Amino acid sequence: SMNDFNTALAMDATNSIAYYDRSLLNTRLEDFDSAMNDINNAIAAYASKPNDVLQLRDLYAKRGQLNLWTKNWEGAIIDYTNSLSRPEGTVSATVYADRAEAYTAIGEYANAINDYASAVRVISEQIQGTTTVEQKEDLSMHAMTYFEKSAGLNLSIGNIDAAKNDLEAAYAIAATLNDADTATRLQKLIEALQ
Repeated sequence: SMNDFNTALAMDATNSIAYYDRSLLNTRLEDFDSAMNDINNAIAAYASKPNDVLQLRDLYAKRGQLNLWTKNWEGAIIDYTNSLSRPEGTVSATVYADRAEAYTAIGEYANAINDYASAVRVISEQIQGTTTVEQKEDLSMHAMTYFEKSAGLNLSIGNIDAAKNDLEAAYAIAATLNDADTATRLQKLIEALQ
């Protein structure tokens, strides 16, 4: 509970885990200012006293997400870039996709397209390591979404061939997932580009 985090932080102001957890709680409560304050404190506390539970990669990604939700696009891009540049831990496809959203919001479509391609590349690596059909389908659905978003961006900057390639990749995934409605919708979009 909030009281537990407050008590823990009163006892140890360098407890980055308590700041991080309280940030997650404040985010759920949609108190984004408090959540941002907590994540900033978590990063500062972690810098002075690292631990094995948290990683800077994840702290930056979480702050990036808060910046994205509060429409601080530049702040989100900086945080996601910092997260992606960290050596420890695993890169998340979501971080690339979220940075692509921030790039899209400020009109940097080429960077957004690159990030969607990177997200798909991470997913295709992750699919190799999946053990369940559910995991594979979930990752595939994300990849399909990223291809479609990339297609829209390519279309808006006049890259018709690239947009068609993206839509065909999304279509192939929809067909593999037996998602007939999406496959039909994508087929119509592809035909419209002929």
